[in-house]
Amino acid sequence: GGRSFGGALTWSTPQPLAGFAEDGPLAGLAVPEGVAVRRQVLSRQGTQAEAWAYLADGTPLVTARRVGEGLVVLVHVTASPTWSDLPLSGAFPAMLRRVLTLAGTSALAEGAEGPQPVIALLDGFGALYEPTGASPPATRAGVAEGAVAPGLYGARDAPLAVNAYDGTPALVSPTRSLPPGARVVGPEGGATRRLGPPLLALTLALLALDAGLVGWLSRGRARVPAGVAASLALLLAAPPADAQPRPPLDPDAVAAAEATRFAYVVTGDRAQDRVSEAGLFGLAREATRRSALEPAPPTGVDPARDELSVYPLIYWPIVAGQDVPDAALYALEDYMAGGGLLVVDTLDGERAGGSGPQQERLRSVLARMDTPPLEPLTDAHVLTLSFYRLDDLHGRNSGGTVWVEAEGALRETTDGVPSLVIGGRDWASAWAVDEGGVPLRSPGPGGERRREYAYRSGINMAMVALTGSYKTDQVHVSEFLERLGEEAP
Repeated sequence: GGRSFGGALTWSTPQPLAGFAEDGPLAGLAVPEGVAVRRQVLSRQGTQAEAWAYLADGTPLVTARRVGEGLVVLVHVTASPTWSDLPLSGAFPAMLRRVLTLAGTSALAEGAEGPQPVIALLDGFGALYEPTGASPPATRAGVAEGAVAPGLYGARDAPLAVNAYDGTPALVSPTRSLPPGARVVGPEGGATRRLGPPLLALTLALLALDAGLVGWLSRGRARVPAGVAASLALLLAAPPADAQPRPPLDPDAVAAAEATRFAYVVTGDRAQDRVSEAGLFGLAREATRRSALEPAPPTGVDPARDELSVYPLIYWPIVAGQDVPDAALYALEDYMAGGGLLVVDTLDGERAGGSGPQQERLRSVLARMDTPPLEPLTDAHVLTLSFYRLDDLHGRNSGGTVWVEAEGALRETTDGVPSLVIGGRDWASAWAVDEGGVPLRSPGPGGERRREYAYRSGINMAMVALTGSYKTDQVHVSEFLERLGEEAP
């Protein structure tokens, strides 16, 4: 499960790191100051896992569990500063160093059977090199006797390591060549120092000095040296320079940014592109009629050349044989990472059991994209509760599973907006109307009732794309009320 601190309707604050378990391998590490955890993964292992580090409220931050002959260690935050400040502290590499000491000293000691050929050997400077002549293979018996040269052995895809030593090496102290009084410390023993305050003070001092010099020169009490005067004259006479010229703005992007507007990916199939445009037009028309959202008419985009960040929602119908260049996929990846909602529609309801042309095209596209982890849509997802209460994201088709970005992958930088929805519901066909509001296609099985549910599903997606975590908080309002000791309505 997930846990987030400091949300719009959250009464908890970011938690500091309290310390490390005294009976764990991280015992003795210095607790870094200023480390705050804003989001974490909650463990459901219970007593099956050992807790090695805790937050101030007692929640485990690092847990471990033995599985067979191995040990699985979980740090409950990401390795980037998005969830916490821990990766930026000196304690983080020290923790990793402690964990790595729990691994075996030689992969050949117990894991490999038979002689293992040489891949690379370790020279006296600690660098790997490929031997030019014949080198004896490594065996478990040779490793046990210490007769195998350190390096990598076995298969190149899964190499086995033989370390240079086992235990404490008899090497000269690294401080021997350093000046007297110098000592070597690592992240465990060294205290971190914040450079922000002194650098800010230095900046303010330089600004004050600059202001004083300008005021002194402007009063004319002193003659400006000839060299300084010449420099000032050259600077004043020089044309204004722009270190980084701003590229001209795309007129279409400017027009799209002036109003809330949905977009669809132009596929090259004229019939499908007309349906996509009419579908988003119908969705915008119904959203204006039913809510405070008043979208402008939709527009088609080419991800390879158009600016996408101005659109909160982009509808992408997958058409068999559609050519999608890498530049378009990179742009869509940036769009999703920036907080946009991409709705991918295979149009087929997965009637072909996942082997139709749209499904094959979708698989080939996703194999080239860096997409977030996905999970099946549930009736408790924010997409089914944001404006209307639904049990699914209905469309003209009803078959197959709707996949959404996994809840654990949602980012705070995008305000909790899921970046990807994939289904085969043919949503645009159910939404499509002409300028007079007359539907262009049949709603599918169920008649107009199905079209009504399709409109509600589209409005729910639009609301999530535009409101983000606000709607997510509404989904969990019952939990918030229970925390306050009140009874949920």
